[in-house]
Amino acid sequence: MMPSADLMFLFSSATSCAEPIYLPYVNEDGSVPLGPKLGPDFMPTLARLKIPVENRVTVQTYYNSYSWDIMTLIGHVSPTPAMMVTPENDIECPAVEQMAAFARMREPKTFHLLPGKGHLDWAFGDVDSVLNMQLEFLKDALKF
Repeated sequence: MMPSADLMFLFSSATSCAEPIYLPYVNEDGSVPLGPKLGPDFMPTLARLKIPVENRVTVQTYYNSYSWDIMTLIGHVSPTPAMMVTPENDIECPAVEQMAAFARMREPKTFHLLPGKGHLDWAFGDVDSVLNMQLEFLKDALKF
């Protein structure tokens, strides 16, 4: 993580320029300062699959991401119905942290734990069961 003094300097420099300052989203070693390590083959894989992605984000995006904290807002979701689907083996956002966030939410809220699933692999395999959970939640929340 970038020290906050360095980040503030880059942010102040970026906001005083006509053109934004860009940094790579994925470093050559596959590390992602704003998220998980994706591996050095991530960007080449996207290119091979012809998925157009520019490997850059603005310094302002870095600043906004580092200063964002969902936990300061999670108590204000109510009275909007909320559903949290938590993969049991999520290493990007561990299940215990997600459950702590869920505990801070007020009603109405619904929680589903996906046993044996990770951050993204829940979408491979039995995705229908997750989509059905979401559909049932929406039907109930929207009363249709």
